[in-house]
Amino acid sequence: STEPRHLIVILDGSTSMLAVDGDTSRFDLARKQALNQLGGLHADDAATVLLLGNTLSTYSASDVGSMQALKDRISSI
Repeated sequence: STEPRHLIVILDGSTSMLAVDGDTSRFDLARKQALNQLGGLHADDAATVLLLGNTLSTYSASDVGSMQALKDRISSI
């Protein structure tokens, strides 16, 4: 497809995501999956990440520079 895509990712930031499955928390697994999805986007694509917990945090990107900043932000949460 040559049409730009807009990926919307919803991350569960609730306390239950701190549970550990094996060596990794559920949140870390979800974050890794979100980063994999973001990594599949192209230069013209856009992304919005919603982090739901006690509060709602929204992060978005629509160009190459902001996409890298978004990936860095999600990696550091």
